[in-house]
Amino acid sequence: DPLYPEPEEISPTSTAQAEAPLVPLFPEDPILGDKKAPLTVIVFEDFGCAGCKVQDELFTQLLSIHPTSLKVVWKSLPVTRFPQNTRLASHYGFCANAQGKFIEFKSLAFANSENLSAATLKLLVADIPLDNEKLEECLASPATENYFVTMEQLARFLNIQSVPAVFVDNRQVNAPQTVESWEMLLGL
Repeated sequence: DPLYPEPEEISPTSTAQAEAPLVPLFPEDPILGDKKAPLTVIVFEDFGCAGCKVQDELFTQLLSIHPTSLKVVWKSLPVTRFPQNTRLASHYGFCANAQGKFIEFKSLAFANSENLSAATLKLLVADIPLDNEKLEECLASPATENYFVTMEQLARFLNIQSVPAVFVDNRQVNAPQTVESWEMLLGL
């Protein structure tokens, strides 16, 4: 078989492989909205990012207006280093998701995005509440850190330069700044 087949030699299966999703989805990725919704937005965000907080508010509004039309797959990409490194907050979000409480954690984390210290995070999870034993096991698990290493590798592969990084139909798009602009982009 030739390494680079002529276009007419490409089989239907190889064409289908070329159209496979560019941004892989993982079972651990939080999904906001109806998991069976026909439209999917994939977003790489960080709890310490002001632009991510704005997009989160827009997604919350969109999901309330179009509850069965849209789902948002949230991929944590902790890039903030000041005033606090947000990697620990992302780990807490990952572990909150494992307990089915990601939305609650996300809301509290964005509300406290200026102070995501370890002490603040402990207070936030107490407000949700999370099972502390499961939380501590999850935070200490190598699988948690491995997820974030995978997200960083994926971000490099996709050439993500900043967050929020938003993908619609496996294409990175400039994130609209209004609900109406999102509706136009998504055809809602």
